[in-house]
Amino acid sequence: MKTRYLLSMLLFCLVSLLTGCKEQSLLTGLNQRQATQVQAVLQKHQITSTQTALGKGLFDVSVKKEDVAVAVQILEQYQLPSNERIEVTQIFPSDALVSSPQAEKARLISAIEQRLEQSLLTIETIIDARVHISYPISPSERIIPPPHASVLIFYEDSVIDAEQLGEDVRAFIHNSFSDMNEDNITVLLYPRNINKLSALKPLTSNENSAIAFNYWWLVVPLFIGLLLITILIFIKYRQKKLMEKEKKDDTLSSTV
Repeated sequence: MKTRYLLSMLLFCLVSLLTGCKEQSLLTGLNQRQATQVQAVLQKHQITSTQTALGKGLFDVSVKKEDVAVAVQILEQYQLPSNERIEVTQIFPSDALVSSPQAEKARLISAIEQRLEQSLLTIETIIDARVHISYPISPSERIIPPPHASVLIFYEDSVIDAEQLGEDVRAFIHNSFSDMNEDNITVLLYPRNINKLSALKPLTSNENSAIAFNYWWLVVPLFIGLLLITILIFIKYRQKKLMEKEKKDDTLSSTV
């Protein structure tokens, strides 16, 4: 009985260790854009993820079990997965029967805003960016006012100089238009503290190698112990069968 109990415990420990490194679903039901955004951010913070197609344009993103807690907090800071944006092209579709000049200009302004946002997101410390351009759409105005721009920037709160970042963004928007007055540009900066996750930061490759080395030194003795116990059980089983056979032969001999 003790041998069977010990064998069961060893099997349980071995299975737990072997299944402990499996991946766990982090987010599911994402579209291609959301899944790609999530994977890009996780990769930026050295977290390996796997994307699985679920069909009908939906995807699942999985990470290692030990990375789930960190991944969830990082995605919260980046406000991911992001919701689908309301595009001007949905309000003024290009395939409409009659395309007004106002609709054409609205689509052009929307395209310019998105292009500027994409360019700002190439800056490493910027997490998210929103650009809104105010252009007169109605062509009936005699005096055309100068354009205005409002920019929302969400950035990583690290050693970066926020004031310098604001000036760089303002200069970028100002130089993107030939008639933009710098006084008509508003830049709002909002930090996202990613550094607080350093305590839960994923291990480096060297640390992972050291843990893997210790892990296998733990699994090998368990495997050897399990093998020895299996051999002992088999030997006892054979001895018991031999004793039963000898006893049976003795009984038959005495009967004869």
